[in-house]
Amino acid sequence: MIDSNIKKVIVLGSGALKIGEAGEFDYSGSQALKALREEGIETVLINPNIATVQTSEGVADKVYFLPVTPFFVEKVILKEKPQGILLAFGGQTALNCGVELYKSGVLERNGITVLGTPVQAIIDTEDRELFVKKLDEIGVKTIRSHAASNLSEARAAAAQVGYPVIIRAAYALGGLGSGFCENESELDVIAGKAFSFSPQVLVEKSLRGWKEIEYEVVRDRYDNCITVCNMENFDPLGIHTGESIVVAPSQTLSNKEFHFLRKTAIDIVRHVGIVGECNVQYAFSPDGEDYRVIEVNARLSRSSALASKATGYPLAFIAAKLGLGYGLFELKNAVTKTTPAFFEPALDYVVCKIPRWDLAKFKGVSREIGSSMKSVGEVMAIGRNFEEAIQKGLRMIGQGANGFVCNKPYKAEDLDYALKNPTDTRIFAIAAALQSGYTVDRIHELTKIDKWFLDKLDNIETTYRQLEECKSLDEVSYELFKRAKCQGFSDIQIARVFSLKELTVREKRKSLGLRPYVKQIDTLAAEFPSQTNYLYLTYNASSDDVSFGDGAEGVIVLGSGAYRIGSSVEFDWCGVNALNTLKKSGYRSIMINYNPETVSTDYDVCDRLYFDELSYETVMDICELENPYGVIVSVGGQIPNNLALPLMKSGIRILGTSALDIDRAEDRNKFSKIVDKLGIDQPRWRELTTMDDINKFVDEVGFPVLVRPSYVLSGAAMNVCYSKEDLKVFLDMAVEVSEEHPVVISSFMQRCKEIASAISEHIEFAGVHSGDATIQFPPQKIYGITAAKIRKTTAAIAKELGITGPFNIQFLATDNYIKVIECNLRASRSFPFVSKVLKVNFIELATKCMLSEHPEPVSIDPFELEYVGVKCSQFSFSRLNQADPVLGVDMSSTGEVGCIGDNLDEALLKAMLSVGHRIPRKSVLISSGNARQKADILEACRLLAAKGIDIYATEGTCRYLNENGVQAKRALWPYELANEDYPSAIDLIKGHKVDLVINIPKNFTHNELSNGYKMRRAAIDFNIPLITNSRLATAYIKALCKVSEEEIGIKSWTNTYSSMPFRRVIFHIDVNSAFLSWSAVKILSEGGPDIRLVPSVVSGDPSDRRSIVTAASIPAKKLGIKTAQPIGMALRVCPELVIDHGDWSWYKYCSDSFMNICRSYSPVLQKFSIDECFIDMTLRLYKKDPVEVAVSLKDEIRSRLGFTVNVGVGSNKLLAKMASDFEKPDKVHTLWEDEVPEKMWPLPIGDLLWIGRKTKARLTAYGLYTIGDLAHASKGLLTRLVGASYAEQILENANGRDHSPVETEAQEAKSISAERTFEKDICAPDLLDRALFKVACIVAHRLRRSEFRASTVSVFVKYSDFTTSQKQGKTSQPTDITALILQEARRLLTLAWDGVSPIRQIGLGVSSLTHDTSVQMSLFEDPKIQYYRDWDSQYDASIEEDPKQAAYFTKTSK
Repeated sequence: MIDSNIKKVIVLGSGALKIGEAGEFDYSGSQALKALREEGIETVLINPNIATVQTSEGVADKVYFLPVTPFFVEKVILKEKPQGILLAFGGQTALNCGVELYKSGVLERNGITVLGTPVQAIIDTEDRELFVKKLDEIGVKTIRSHAASNLSEARAAAAQVGYPVIIRAAYALGGLGSGFCENESELDVIAGKAFSFSPQVLVEKSLRGWKEIEYEVVRDRYDNCITVCNMENFDPLGIHTGESIVVAPSQTLSNKEFHFLRKTAIDIVRHVGIVGECNVQYAFSPDGEDYRVIEVNARLSRSSALASKATGYPLAFIAAKLGLGYGLFELKNAVTKTTPAFFEPALDYVVCKIPRWDLAKFKGVSREIGSSMKSVGEVMAIGRNFEEAIQKGLRMIGQGANGFVCNKPYKAEDLDYALKNPTDTRIFAIAAALQSGYTVDRIHELTKIDKWFLDKLDNIETTYRQLEECKSLDEVSYELFKRAKCQGFSDIQIARVFSLKELTVREKRKSLGLRPYVKQIDTLAAEFPSQTNYLYLTYNASSDDVSFGDGAEGVIVLGSGAYRIGSSVEFDWCGVNALNTLKKSGYRSIMINYNPETVSTDYDVCDRLYFDELSYETVMDICELENPYGVIVSVGGQIPNNLALPLMKSGIRILGTSALDIDRAEDRNKFSKIVDKLGIDQPRWRELTTMDDINKFVDEVGFPVLVRPSYVLSGAAMNVCYSKEDLKVFLDMAVEVSEEHPVVISSFMQRCKEIASAISEHIEFAGVHSGDATIQFPPQKIYGITAAKIRKTTAAIAKELGITGPFNIQFLATDNYIKVIECNLRASRSFPFVSKVLKVNFIELATKCMLSEHPEPVSIDPFELEYVGVKCSQFSFSRLNQADPVLGVDMSSTGEVGCIGDNLDEALLKAMLSVGHRIPRKSVLISSGNARQKADILEACRLLAAKGIDIYATEGTCRYLNENGVQAKRALWPYELANEDYPSAIDLIKGHKVDLVINIPKNFTHNELSNGYKMRRAAIDFNIPLITNSRLATAYIKALCKVSEEEIGIKSWTNTYSSMPFRRVIFHIDVNSAFLSWSAVKILSEGGPDIRLVPSVVSGDPSDRRSIVTAASIPAKKLGIKTAQPIGMALRVCPELVIDHGDWSWYKYCSDSFMNICRSYSPVLQKFSIDECFIDMTLRLYKKDPVEVAVSLKDEIRSRLGFTVNVGVGSNKLLAKMASDFEKPDKVHTLWEDEVPEKMWPLPIGDLLWIGRKTKARLTAYGLYTIGDLAHASKGLLTRLVGASYAEQILENANGRDHSPVETEAQEAKSISAERTFEKDICAPDLLDRALFKVACIVAHRLRRSEFRASTVSVFVKYSDFTTSQKQGKTSQPTDITALILQEARRLLTLAWDGVSPIRQIGLGVSSLTHDTSVQMSLFEDPKIQYYRDWDSQYDASIEEDPKQAAYFTKTSK
């Protein structure tokens, strides 16, 4: 049973993506927020990562873009006053913050409950010494270790344990600060770095070479415990799990070993007291006779996301529910929809996780991998055998591999050394060894990789050799071809064997009848039925698990693949928003992606998810099966964009910008020519042809020059060259990356601002990649004329390229002149940032454009915003040993944050603190580059000195500062001999005597970079914040000197915008006593009296005393006359009663005139009934008071049309509708979300929309009388009373939440439906038929009102046990006639219902809608059809007389 006192919960995010803490925490955090909101709990998220899905509107109730540190979290706690906090969903960042809050007493002082695993249990698992003692209590073996708090203790511990040892830092993520030591000198180096990140290190005996096994375990507070997934590292112990290939389920354990380790894991989790999810990691001896527990992570981890996606078990969602107090027996697996949460998944497939490294991007980095993570992302491949999965995965990582074999020759001077000393390419060293004749035994001896895995890899090599033995493709037998495909060989691999093109192999394969089959990730290995939409392709099958329709309403979205430098969580945000928009527009959404860390691969984000390759072969295979309406390639970064042209050539419709135009923008040569043709300025350029031409061009423009390959992401192989030696090296790299497309050389512009369209501005000058730059939006330092030129140039390029959808243009600007750098015809990293700062979803707009819809243009001028957003980049240099942490044109950041402030200083300070900077308190170390850079930073140094911060500076900078009146102390360069007069810069850093290092290279020549490398690297290794750009250093210093931490505004994203006039604002306009008012206006226009001032009514037929009162004037109501009263009874009450029979054509005229005035205020209008509508005023109220505009609208309607209206103003449709009902007539009322407790909760439940008489009676019987009672009711109670889906809607509405959009008539409906829920379950055919007749009437009426015809009818029934059945059929022609729809519906009901089982709910829907009336009109030749049409007309007239009957009777959706 959940704790009913928990009303508001804070969720801590993980901040910027970094090595060891990546997108998996966006996924797990989003799941947790979803679980909490499902329970009606208000959620407050603290996460500065603006690119994530979890920080999007509608996921959490409030979002704070603030650093996840104890200082800021405490500030939010004091403001929000939550009752609970979740620590386990934001990685080590959130966990460490939560532990500090617990230890300092903040949580206890504020009465906050830690949901899930108790904090003491977290401490017991994080503190290695406590962890060992805890496990000793139950006799579980651990790696014997000794805690050390300083270097001397670490040396003594190593001597006692005996070398080799491993150093581990406590409270660190991804093995940060860990490493293997063969001797004391190595220990001094590694332990010295570890102490920079943690106050404690553990010295452990090394078990390098043992297997590493992992179990994901779930436990509830009732001590129920299951293992969800067990995994095995391909690499032996010694390589961090995040660096290793991981296989699930484990392949080399015996049944006895598997169950022994499973039982031990459960014993550990129960003893420690975990509530929720955790993972247990083992070292397991190769002979299977011994084990050690390495660690227990009492939080969601990287492995948790992998296990969730591998098994289809939503670990984070379940963990959040368990944290609230549920038991496993009370929950269902939301993915399978049928199995309880205590069922352990059983897999009938193999999953391979393979890391993605980007080490080639870093100068000087060591490529060896070990106990500390270096990978930036991962992929998950699924196959029916290991060979298939591993080959798929090696292609997925996107680093040029075609699989395990058929790649470029592996380069290694010493193959034995490459096998023994693992690097990021060791898997290909194994392939090279097998091809060179190494035996499996020899490779095992060198690598310690289990022979089972090596045997499987040898199978691939054997098949490859057999293919090579065939002289041509035609000689390949069917059996060999199929075996190759079953072992994961791609068409490209087979093509490379015979030097053919991929399409040739594809045609041959199809001629042999070989195609992949679609299988479900069946999490119970077919032991129980499941309904998962997780799919993958395999050749190890003979049938598909799913069926395929005509695909007319299906759209495929191509995801971004593995996270890498340049393509990270921001593209997942783009993909999710594209999928959401497709759903809103009525399309079936199909996602192809293979990244287990993403939200786009979550179980309920799309209709079908293919966890498979983003290759031409796989995408085409899926397209041929699904036959989609089109494919979206522009929201997943560069990988999908590169597929646009080949897919288009194969007949696939690319939605949005054409593939040919994408090619014209991506090809550097073509794009440069287009820019020249349009007369737009750009840096001087030349296509790479011969070295003589290039040398001649360089002689003309001079160094530096920029080498730019085509079709790449994040500046891959893009480099600035300062000499001819640089030029030759970088040209070779660019040609290798861009073999099929041209490489362009251009003049490199220095000291220019870089500006991206929409329009954001870099703080740094050009030369720092846009992905690494600090971006301010709106721009703070560009002229109006520059902005105007940018807009004009952007429009010209967009027109020339025929752009439809998202795109990004980058400019250089100096002295009001602009030059175009590049144009990307796809979403970019900045889309989430500018969308959230501006609060306009650019991906939603772009997707609507690609679907040929016409969304309302953005009318907000960013230059008038009263706040600033700043995006800062997160770097992970501390993970990358020996890498030079200097920034250039090739991107090196692994993540980003985005913060909003009242001014640039506040926003920048928040952002810099969010990426790990600390405000300097005592001293800084500065080396400031050339004379111009010294001048740039001078004023900032004055501010530091005035603040009392000591400045150390290298010789030239020190002299310059002192000469200009800023006191500085000299520090020696690393190459200078030490002396007593001046401290060494390196010693200052190692001794933590400075709080900030500013090292700015004069230029990027090899000599200059080498000069400052040791200083920069020392800052990283000893955890001192580092800045290498003078403009950023200046802006940051000014910010921290002007704004103190205490002065930083603690504002939620919602509140930041609630004070802004363009927050979401909806008007609901309702005509007061519509029919009576409209009749009065007509009578007045004819010279008659105003019948509103006397007792009067409107009735259908005044001569028929059985007619009912449709509307009554206020004087009539005071006499007791009511609507729906027989006219005869009304006349007995008032014989002088004035009766008007009404004029339907006049009413329609009044309604149209009323709607037209409302539409003049906003074209985003949804007609709710004949006398009321919603309009979305969000983009119409910039710097305007919503109430003043509403009063103006009300007065205009009264003066022009002669009748009065009520206007309700709210932040969604529900609140606006409630507000318009507060007091009548002729009033304007507001109801915002923060006013819900005061204004809405005291109202009776009958006032809440959609709650009918029977539902009201059922709820009041349980003591639920007010809307506030509903808001605080448990979801479990409401589910028992009204069913799960209705309970969720009631909770959302009672708390003032409504996410439905205002849908214009132009947004064509894809379906219309209605349903009827019975108070008691029924099984009588006549009662069911009567209910079906009523919903058919409603649906047909909605069709006619929307001027649609439908040709597809579906009927669904929900049984008493909440299981459902649905059947679909076709009418003979498109129709809106009730009788014809009912005829097909009755036929379908006989198929959907077994005729016996009691039914709780029945529904009817129509789809395949069209405006075509030609077929319909020909039907009027049939007298029977004419009779049906007349009946429908009468029904329409009667229901329009009291339109609220329809609104309360049924729920319909477009």
